[in-house]
Amino acid sequence: MMDKEIKEQEVMTCFSKQEWEDYRLARMADRLTAYVLDMIVVSGIGVILGAISGGMVWRIPFFAMQLMTIGVAGAVYFSLFTKIWGQTLGKMVMGIRVIQKNGEPLDWKTVLLREVAGRTISQFFGVHIGYLWAVISKKNQGWHDLLVDTYVVVDPLIEKQWMIQVPKITDNSLQSDN
Repeated sequence: MMDKEIKEQEVMTCFSKQEWEDYRLARMADRLTAYVLDMIVVSGIGVILGAISGGMVWRIPFFAMQLMTIGVAGAVYFSLFTKIWGQTLGKMVMGIRVIQKNGEPLDWKTVLLREVAGRTISQFFGVHIGYLWAVISKKNQGWHDLLVDTYVVVDPLIEKQWMIQVPKITDNSLQSDN
């Protein structure tokens, strides 16, 4: 984090610099890829549930039944995975996770508001304008993130696995061994 942001946070919350953890915001490409992977999973679950239910049992056309089951499956999938692991399967693959602005663990109220109400608002009649908002947002937050003060960040455990340490280049090290 930048020192200016930390100073602003200290003023707002009275926390010292040592009490803040540093996270790197997830790139939009990673968030989009995770979302596409999640939608493949949710669509598969929705299609299976729609086929099992028969669709016509309730005199609902098959396509409408599939859309409803995908919606319900999506709400359950995103809510459960985000609450239990802080990330969906797509986010796991991409090495990103959801955190609360205040650093507290995600609670059910936050998760349900973000994943059900927030995503419904973000999808805004299929236009997904709330997701597109994250592209222009300073902290890559979609409407569903802004609603409950969450961020999507690079998972620090995954990031540490991919980090390597290389020696600093000094003037002496640039000389060849010949």
